[in-house]
Amino acid sequence: MTPMSIRQTMLSTFVVLSLQCLQAQPYRVQLAAFNEKIDNSYFFNLGIDEAYLRQDRNDIYRYFQGDFITEKDANDARRDALLKGLKFARVINLATVEESCDASCPVYQSRRHAISKASHELYLQSIFFNFNQKGLTRAAREELDRLIVVFKKNPHLDIQLLAHTDAIGSKEYNLALSKERARSTKAYLLSRGIPMERLKIKAFGESVPLAVNQKENGKDEPKGRFFNRRVVLALVDHKGAIVFEQKDFKEVPLHLKINQEMPPELLMHALMQN
Repeated sequence: MTPMSIRQTMLSTFVVLSLQCLQAQPYRVQLAAFNEKIDNSYFFNLGIDEAYLRQDRNDIYRYFQGDFITEKDANDARRDALLKGLKFARVINLATVEESCDASCPVYQSRRHAISKASHELYLQSIFFNFNQKGLTRAAREELDRLIVVFKKNPHLDIQLLAHTDAIGSKEYNLALSKERARSTKAYLLSRGIPMERLKIKAFGESVPLAVNQKENGKDEPKGRFFNRRVVLALVDHKGAIVFEQKDFKEVPLHLKINQEMPPELLMHALMQN
């Protein structure tokens, strides 16, 4: 065999084995999610010996366990986590998530940090803003009104406001604008009876986009920028753990998503070009 054919065979084997691994282990357990990175001892003290971290595009720190072949194995792990005090542990079906996952999904994010030593669900939501504006749109107010009902039913939980912008303007300006958007959201919640002490602000400016701000040719992509002008609202407990998970983010069209998964045939082609 020629060196090129050997390389092609090795690459083919690598891709096939990678796909088989992904297909063979379609379940994992999300142990918990936090708005700040926590110390590894948190899980060790609960008797959890293995976990790994992935940070999503809203700067939420999500801790997972395992890659399980069967749903039963995953549910057994979830029950064990519940017994150890992780009351928001849930099973992730990767096949289901893959169908609906947008750029904010943590399950397929690349940033991973191992920390191993060897019900009712409200889903986290976003509101969106007009270009270069801090004021709430009518749609944003309607969404907040819906969420306020749930916030008032859970007075023991805090509300984290995670504010973002698109990438037009300087980083300093956009950071300031994201803070103003968070403050506008906070002011509206205060006016509707949510106590000041329950509201926490975290501003990111343009640093964590949900969608592309520019097309591949460098031209402006206003449809992508729309998804980046947002404030995400998260309910957190006294430890900073995200209590409820996001389910129905406003769907980002495939061509606007960041860090899209490359189809296997394109991956193979790209590897062979090097």
